[in-house]
Amino acid sequence: MEQIIIQGVTFNVPTPYAEGHALRANEANALNQLLHENLRNNFASKVKAVRGEDANRNLDADEVQSLQEALDAYAAGYEFGVRAVRSSSGPSLNAIDREAMSLAKAAIKAALRKKGYDVKSLDKGDLE
Repeated sequence: MEQIIIQGVTFNVPTPYAEGHALRANEANALNQLLHENLRNNFASKVKAVRGEDANRNLDADEVQSLQEALDAYAAGYEFGVRAVRSSSGPSLNAIDREAMSLAKAAIKAALRKKGYDVKSLDKGDLE
């Protein structure tokens, strides 16, 4: 049992879920929904950055593909309840996150090159 506070009142609540718990269909659906919401919320800024000033601009196929690859990499390393620690030098990344960031940067660079941009002329922060 654990305790939670609801409107200033402390209540005892069960903790039925533990590592190895076999999920029922409704529990799996709830976790998948939460995962999708978290991915959507955490990735929205990436889409916004690609879209630029025009929030209604439709992305071209290359932009969507590049974002999909970056989202796939992010989702592959996503863990519930793990928050990225940020410092002035950027996020602190584990091995999976570093690889995901590397793949995302490569995809973005390829898309920029395809559109004729000189990737080397960009500031490092622009790719972050």
